[in-house]
Amino acid sequence: MAFRITVVPASTKAGKATIRVLLDSESQPIVHGIYRDPSKAPTEYSNHPRFEATQGDVRSGAGLDFSRSDHVLYVPPPTYDGTDEGEFAVQTATNVKNALLSAPNVKRLLLFSTMGSQYDHGIVSYNEESISISSLIDEQGILRVNHITDNILKEIVPQVLIVKPGYF
Repeated sequence: MAFRITVVPASTKAGKATIRVLLDSESQPIVHGIYRDPSKAPTEYSNHPRFEATQGDVRSGAGLDFSRSDHVLYVPPPTYDGTDEGEFAVQTATNVKNALLSAPNVKRLLLFSTMGSQYDHGIVSYNEESISISSLIDEQGILRVNHITDNILKEIVPQVLIVKPGYF
């Protein structure tokens, strides 16, 4: 029997790429993508027999149903509307945590994070020009969102894998 993998939110670049690879995989998993608007799922996925798109939102927690999933990939989304990144990270990670707690079948969480997320604030200067990496990262909230998310979800299911890619 094929295992079921949920990708949330599925609309991110990492989510789209992951779904594409999973649908092409020889292991033939069933792929469940959670979108705020399922009609925006790419047609190439929607027409695939092993793909299901459902409506859900990490911000509100509505529709986050992992009950039939064996594995979950969570990609903490960025904020673009001026929302405080810390509050947003706590809210979204808590919503994902609650959904995972309601889904006893989930054995593995793959958490898409970033290098440096182990720090709770800024990191050292970049080089002799005194360009601060922390100002760039904190402006976008990437480290803050991932640091908070990693800590909230790091032990929520039997196996949590935190992936920290260094380059795309």
